[in-house]
Amino acid sequence: MSRRALSLALAIAIAGAVAFFPSSPPADAVLLEGTFTDDNHSVHQNGIEAVAAAGITVGCNPPENDRYCPNDNVARAQAATFVARALGLPDDGNDHFVDDDGHILEGGIDKVAAAGITVGCNPPENDRFCPDRSLTRAQFAAFLVRALDYEHSSTDFFVDDDGHVRE
Repeated sequence: MSRRALSLALAIAIAGAVAFFPSSPPADAVLLEGTFTDDNHSVHQNGIEAVAAAGITVGCNPPENDRYCPNDNVARAQAATFVARALGLPDDGNDHFVDDDGHILEGGIDKVAAAGITVGCNPPENDRFCPDRSLTRAQFAAFLVRALDYEHSSTDFFVDDDGHVRE
């Protein structure tokens, strides 16, 4: 399956999950529950449960994985693993970075590197991934642009990103 076909399938799955499992359900809507003990009554509970049901997340406290940690920031390794799982990326068997050896999410990191979705965190060498560093919104946008093979836009959508390397 081509990357564009995978992108379309992912977009349809996400749109379906959002439509079927809204983040802020109406008062009479049924809330999804059961996967995690710490997301009950969160306005994002249905979205959290939907990504769990899709196999994109398994929790934040391995090996139990009964918590999601909904108020935590996302680490680069977690974001890479979410993207790798969502797109079903294959493992090329290579170790792409020197600073993730033995990391619990090294497999997801190597999959997004093999797919060209990430190039590392220390240009120009880019031999490090910085797996436990928080991911900025700009970095995540770059992940998604590469993962979904989006075209770059010349339209300036935001006033606060002028001159930013990922504008």
